Amino acid sequence: MEYSFVVKHLPGKDNVVADCLSRYPPSQISTENGQDDIEHLYHGLMTMDDFYDGELASIFRFLQRPWNQVYPLRIKLQAKSYYIQNGRLFKKLGE
Repeated sequence: MEYSFVVKHLPGKDNVVADCLSRYPPSQISTENGQDDIEHLYHGLMTMDDFYDGELASIFRFLQRPWNQVYPLRIKLQAKSYYIQNGRLFKKLGE
Protein backbone atom coordinates (compact mmCIF):
# COMPACT_ATOMS: atom_id res chain seq x y z
CA MET A 1 0.00 0.00 0.00
CA GLU A 2 1.39 3.39 -0.97
CA TYR A 3 0.68 6.68 0.72
CA SER A 4 0.60 10.09 -0.88
CA PHE A 5 1.82 12.95 1.28
CA VAL A 6 3.53 16.32 1.08
CA VAL A 7 6.28 17.36 3.49
CA LYS A 8 6.14 21.01 4.53
CA HIS A 9 8.37 22.94 6.90
CA LEU A 10 6.51 24.43 9.85
CA PRO A 11 8.43 27.07 11.81
CA GLY A 12 8.85 26.26 15.49
CA LYS A 13 6.72 29.21 16.63
CA ASP A 14 3.80 27.89 14.55
CA ASN A 15 4.22 24.26 15.61
CA VAL A 16 2.41 24.63 18.92
CA VAL A 17 1.95 20.90 19.52
CA ALA A 18 5.66 20.13 19.40
CA ASP A 19 6.40 23.32 21.31
CA CYS A 20 3.93 22.39 24.04
CA LEU A 21 5.28 18.86 24.32
CA SER A 22 8.87 20.05 24.53
CA ARG A 23 8.07 22.64 27.20
CA TYR A 24 5.78 20.52 29.35
CA PRO A 25 7.84 17.54 30.52
CA PRO A 26 6.38 15.18 33.10
CA SER A 27 7.08 16.27 36.67
CA GLN A 28 8.22 12.79 37.66
CA ILE A 29 9.45 9.61 36.06
CA SER A 30 6.50 7.37 35.34
CA THR A 31 6.17 3.77 36.37
CA GLU A 32 7.19 1.03 34.01
CA ASN A 33 3.62 0.25 32.98
CA GLY A 34 2.70 3.90 32.34
CA GLN A 35 0.02 4.06 35.05
CA ASP A 36 1.27 7.45 36.31
CA ASP A 37 1.04 8.90 32.80
CA ILE A 38 -2.53 7.67 32.41
CA GLU A 39 -3.58 9.10 35.77
CA HIS A 40 -1.92 12.44 34.94
CA LEU A 41 -3.74 12.64 31.60
CA TYR A 42 -7.04 11.62 33.17
CA HIS A 43 -6.92 14.49 35.66
CA GLY A 44 -6.36 16.98 32.83
CA LEU A 45 -9.17 15.77 30.59
CA MET A 46 -12.10 18.02 29.87
CA THR A 47 -15.07 15.93 28.83
CA MET A 48 -18.08 17.13 26.88
CA ASP A 49 -20.03 17.04 30.15
CA ASP A 50 -17.55 19.57 31.52
CA PHE A 51 -18.18 21.80 28.52
CA TYR A 52 -21.94 21.61 28.65
CA ASP A 53 -22.12 22.21 32.40
CA GLY A 54 -22.69 25.89 31.71
CA GLU A 55 -19.61 27.52 33.14
CA LEU A 56 -17.21 26.46 30.39
CA ALA A 57 -19.87 27.20 27.81
CA SER A 58 -20.20 30.71 29.28
CA ILE A 59 -16.42 31.17 29.18
CA PHE A 60 -16.37 30.01 25.55
CA ARG A 61 -19.14 32.45 24.57
CA PHE A 62 -17.46 35.29 26.47
CA LEU A 63 -14.11 34.69 24.73
CA GLN A 64 -15.88 34.75 21.38
CA ARG A 65 -17.32 38.22 22.16
CA PRO A 66 -15.35 39.79 25.06
CA TRP A 67 -16.88 43.21 24.47
CA ASN A 68 -20.25 41.87 25.64
CA GLN A 69 -20.80 43.23 29.16
CA VAL A 70 -23.61 40.80 30.07
CA TYR A 71 -21.33 38.19 31.65
CA PRO A 72 -20.67 38.14 35.41
CA LEU A 73 -17.26 39.24 36.65
CA ARG A 74 -16.57 35.66 37.80
CA ILE A 75 -16.79 34.40 34.18
CA LYS A 76 -14.60 37.25 32.92
CA LEU A 77 -11.91 36.46 35.50
CA GLN A 78 -12.01 32.72 34.84
CA ALA A 79 -11.80 33.34 31.09
CA LYS A 80 -8.24 34.64 31.56
CA SER A 81 -7.16 31.00 32.00
CA TYR A 82 -8.56 29.93 28.61
CA TYR A 83 -8.20 30.76 24.94
CA ILE A 84 -9.93 29.81 21.70
CA GLN A 85 -8.03 28.44 18.74
CA ASN A 86 -9.70 27.13 15.58
CA GLY A 87 -13.08 27.27 17.29
CA ARG A 88 -12.00 25.14 20.26
CA LEU A 89 -11.59 26.08 23.90
CA PHE A 90 -8.18 25.43 25.47
CA LYS A 91 -6.95 25.93 29.03
CA LYS A 92 -3.66 27.80 29.39
CA LEU A 93 -0.99 25.71 31.09
CA GLY A 94 1.89 26.81 33.25
CA GLU A 95 0.54 30.15 34.35
